[in-house]
Amino acid sequence: MGVISNAFVLTIIFVGGLYYANCILDPRSSLSKNAKNMKLKHKPALVSHRGGRGIKPENTIEAMKYSYENYDADMIETDIHITKDGDFIFIHDDTLERITNGTGFIKDHTLAELKQFDFGYWFTDGKRYPYRGKGVHCNTLREGYEEFKDKDTIMSVEIKDRDITVIDKLVDYLNNLPGYEKFMCFCCANHTMATYFKEKTNHQLCYEASEIDVIGYVIATSLGITNLWYYFIPNENRFFHVPFISIGGIDFLNKRMLQILPKIDLEIMYFTINNKRDAAICIGKKCDGLTSDRPDIIEELLHCITERELVHNERFNGVISLDAKDISWECESIYCKFIDSVTSTIPIPLIFICSIFIINICLFSIIHILVTILSLPFNLFKKKIE
Repeated sequence: MGVISNAFVLTIIFVGGLYYANCILDPRSSLSKNAKNMKLKHKPALVSHRGGRGIKPENTIEAMKYSYENYDADMIETDIHITKDGDFIFIHDDTLERITNGTGFIKDHTLAELKQFDFGYWFTDGKRYPYRGKGVHCNTLREGYEEFKDKDTIMSVEIKDRDITVIDKLVDYLNNLPGYEKFMCFCCANHTMATYFKEKTNHQLCYEASEIDVIGYVIATSLGITNLWYYFIPNENRFFHVPFISIGGIDFLNKRMLQILPKIDLEIMYFTINNKRDAAICIGKKCDGLTSDRPDIIEELLHCITERELVHNERFNGVISLDAKDISWECESIYCKFIDSVTSTIPIPLIFICSIFIINICLFSIIHILVTILSLPFNLFKKKIE
């Protein structure tokens, strides 16, 4: 048989074996007890992005409290960075310039220095700066803990630092916050840091997916091998945060992508939905949760569509930040656009099978070349004898 025919046969055997294994195996979950106890009050859940940055200065206790008290946020999403003196403050960026009147990296300032900056300085609707000089300062993870430890909401905390040594300092910091594991769920986009954090906390906390975890989920669901994937790589993440819109031809609200979720104790929060039409679509498809800069909009729609009770039957009439545009999150990366253009034209399983076929062709070609080279001395010797 030739190289191509051998490659074709091996591809059929490999792909067939893959899907057969997927049929006979059951997916597994390895959630901790704390993660299993982390329950959302409502479905779909209202997730307040950066505390609700569309209506209050982002990642401040003021924003978080407002979202919880006025819109009954089921989850408050926030970010942390380490300070020079080893504290942790709520902030998305690693520098001060975008939201404060300060400059420089967070890690180069002590907490006392950071408290001097105005964290509402750049909050604007394009005309007004309503929080300038109003005493809006940064808040620490401990302050967030004290505020929400007795409230029925989940704090989703993303560790933004990319220095793995920060994990050791964070674990020591958390050990001084008794009961934090009952309402805090942690995320590291960087997979190496996420894995190390899980090891340092003995896999006993509530965790959210890293970027690699999400990519794995996308690969498994797109190829239809979720049972196989999660049998060998049991899920230990309580929540995923994924874009609402299609990325790279992947529709995260597709039924095929959602049917595995109950089997592995996983729920998906869709970000960042500030557009009423997109929110209505997400709610209509019974998504697990909506992450938004505008909790006021989401609460109103949830009330209309699912009859969720309103905390206050009043519309927000304050200043809306320009950061909370009336659109959902968009991926403008050239990589997203390239992948989207390819996968929207060619089905992902077909790309996978063709890739396996090409790999097998290369494999058999290499084997054929090696066999030819190794047999040369023997053939020359044979000719001399003849």
